[in-house]
Parts: sequence; C-alpha cells; structure tokens
Amino acid sequence: MDDAPNAGVSRRSLPFSYAFAKRWHLVSFAIAIVAWLVYGYASDIAKGFFDIYTLIAYYIPIAYGHAAIALSVLFWIDKTYLRQGIEFVGKINKTLVISCLFAVLSVYLSGHGLAWLMGYPREPFMQDLYQYQSTTTQLVVFLVSLLILPPIVEEMLYRHFFLSVIPFKRNAWLAVLAVVVPAVAFTLVHRQYEYWTTYATLFGFAVVSGVARVMSRGMLLSILLHVFAIGVALLLNEIVA
Repeated sequence: MDDAPNAGVSRRSLPFSYAFAKRWHLVSFAIAIVAWLVYGYASDIAKGFFDIYTLIAYYIPIAYGHAAIALSVLFWIDKTYLRQGIEFVGKINKTLVISCLFAVLSVYLSGHGLAWLMGYPREPFMQDLYQYQSTTTQLVVFLVSLLILPPIVEEMLYRHFFLSVIPFKRNAWLAVLAVVVPAVAFTLVHRQYEYWTTYATLFGFAVVSGVARVMSRGMLLSILLHVFAIGVALLLNEIVA
C-alpha cells in the first residue's frame, strides 16, 4: 500500500524525470529557460491583440493574464511529468506564516523609513500608478488584477522555475544560494524605480519569499506573501501621498 503513490508518479513521469531540487540537472536549466520564454511570448502575444488605449487602461490583466495561465500550465506539466516531488501547497504552519508576514511588513516599513530619512519623495512610478485608469471599472480591474496576477506570474517564474535550478534540498548552502540568486534577478528586473531604497525593499521581500518557498516546500505561501506585499505597498503609497 505504501508504494501506491510512488507507483502513480512513476506511471505519469517521463523516462528522464528525476527528484525535484535534490541534484544539479540540465533539465532544470532547460525548464527555467522555457519558463522565461513562455512568460515573454505569452505576454507579447496577448498585447498584440489590443489597441494602444485598451492596452494602457488594462495593462496588468492583458500582460499578466495569459502569462499566468501559461506558467501555471507549465508548472502542472513540471509537477506531473518532469520532476518528482513538486508541491503547490507544501507544508504550511501558523508559525511560518506569521513569521513571513511579519518579515514582509518589516521590510516594507523599513524601506519607507529609509526613504523618508534620505529625503526621497514617492517613486515617480508610484505617483503615476493610476493615471491611465479613467473609470471606476478600469480602476477596480487594475487593482484586482494587480493583487492576483503578478504574484502568480512572478512567484512561479522566480521562486519555482529559477529557484529550482539550484538543488536547494541538497544542503543549507545551496538553499541560501537558491534564495539569493533569484532575489537578485527579481530585484534587477523591476527597472521602473529610481531610488536604491526601493530596490533594497524589493530584494528584502524576494529573500523572504524565497525562504518561504524553501521552508514550506510549496508555492502557495510565496504567492500569498506577494499578494500581501503588494497590498502593503499600495497602502503605504497612499499614506505617504
């Protein structure tokens, strides 16, 4: 009876499948590259179906919606057929959740505190965040999609496909490396900001999210932390304004 689950996995897995994040493997690099291409092409193709005015007003659902679907499908393929032992929910407990939420909140409060001490105004990007949402419907769609779609896309991309290139289950040093490297990439990709305090905040959040991914062994907590982080960022942006 104990062998039944493993037998089910073996039947569905391809011949070259292997245990997830336990050793270096070229398949992990290949999957990460495919994920990056899927993200880019899904977003670009979706943008091509809309005129410039619709694209500007509904940029988040258009640019991230198709990418979220595509990366979720790729995650399912990876989990079902390619690498054995991938979990979506993972092992979440109350202590881990509270600790991570507190860490994310601390990162954002510290980042805004440093910006205030340095005399930095609000990021221009944040000042103009709602400039293209001219109707209530557009604003609601923007906010709802902002809270849902980027967390799915970016956590799948950085905290699953990129992070798992490094076999973080092998030892503590590789786990640290698996957290830090995607955090750096995540931070550098957000080039719309101007102040170093914002990039420090993004890096701090990415580290917390990476730690949550490694410790929970699942994706759900990282995605929820990203939702929480965006909510905190939006609230602090309004308070500073």
